[in-house]
Amino acid sequence: MSAARAAGRPRIAILKDAFIPEYRARLYECLGQMAEVEYVVFHGDAPGATGHRAAAGPFSFAEIPVASRELRLAGKTLVYQSAVREIAGPGFDGAVIGAELKLLANAALFPLLKLKRRPVLLWGQGIDKQEDRGAAMQRLAQGSSFLRHTAARHADGYLVYTAGGRKRLLELGVDPAAIFVLRNTLDVESEIELQRAVELEEEAGIRDELGLERDSLVLLFLGRVYREKRLSEFVSMLRALRERAQAEVRVEGLVVGDGPDLKRVSTEAADLDGISFLGEVRDRRKIARCMRVASALVIPGAVGLAVNHAFAHGVPVITRVNPMQGPEFEYLEPGRNSIVVDGDFATFVDAVASFVGSPTQRQALAAGALETRETLTVAAMAASFHRAVCSTLNLAS
Repeated sequence: MSAARAAGRPRIAILKDAFIPEYRARLYECLGQMAEVEYVVFHGDAPGATGHRAAAGPFSFAEIPVASRELRLAGKTLVYQSAVREIAGPGFDGAVIGAELKLLANAALFPLLKLKRRPVLLWGQGIDKQEDRGAAMQRLAQGSSFLRHTAARHADGYLVYTAGGRKRLLELGVDPAAIFVLRNTLDVESEIELQRAVELEEEAGIRDELGLERDSLVLLFLGRVYREKRLSEFVSMLRALRERAQAEVRVEGLVVGDGPDLKRVSTEAADLDGISFLGEVRDRRKIARCMRVASALVIPGAVGLAVNHAFAHGVPVITRVNPMQGPEFEYLEPGRNSIVVDGDFATFVDAVASFVGSPTQRQALAAGALETRETLTVAAMAASFHRAVCSTLNLAS
């Protein structure tokens, strides 16, 4: 038992994502306010090949910067952080570590902490992420899955993103009492504040700023632009809607985000009027303005935390059934806050066209998005996280 535990307040290390994503900072701030446990976040630089950005300090929670080393293997980025010795040393009573095997320090820490009989909780999706893979990568993925599943069964606790991940862990034989659903989210509370502030702005001025027509219906694509997002289908969908002679509503598209697929897709759309590529937007208020004029967030491919972002602004989501959907796909309730199309591309276009032509449907889904955001706060996620750690440590929370 460490000195911290003997004094009555255990110290728990957190090693997740290899860096602190901007959307995670508020979660760690909330955890830093918990009285029963001292949480210490270890973090390094964002991996260079991923395009992600790390949150900038100074931070209001306990954190320790560490050096990171990157290794490219079969097109993937593996990261090792020099945190193993400190976390496994006498200063910590346990750890919460990411479940991804690409985080090499985490993989080393798991058996080491188990040998030292210190509690170790995994934090992850609980579901094998579906990706487009070649035969060699598929075999490697199967081996990785075996190791992850074995670790999940032997962890002292598993902080899983969603209820769907819990179901998968149960199927793998993980103890139900060791599984804690977090409902993964971003800082919805601050996004709600932004939404309320931007709601007071004149819409015409926002449209002028963004180069939009005054009376068009705007469909928004938001997020990192890579193949699984299917931005090409967003462009093709917009083209089809604008070509329909019977369309009573003129549709425009906004694309916010950067990534490896952006240049190719923007070239494909060079002859298409009514679409604007804004690239990466760091100004959260500008993104809120895009949300303010958008009638829907449309991502034909894999959705993730963009779902939470949209709901925070009362914007419904339109997507397609896709095996590569992220865990946040579970937050979509078709007919209440979203449209999920199970069919071919023509069926998808028809569904979007129906939405565009129905003010009643648009209003109903927007109202459902506003209701859903209340269940996805970062405060609720932090409380679930803390209860899980206290339960594993046999502490009252």
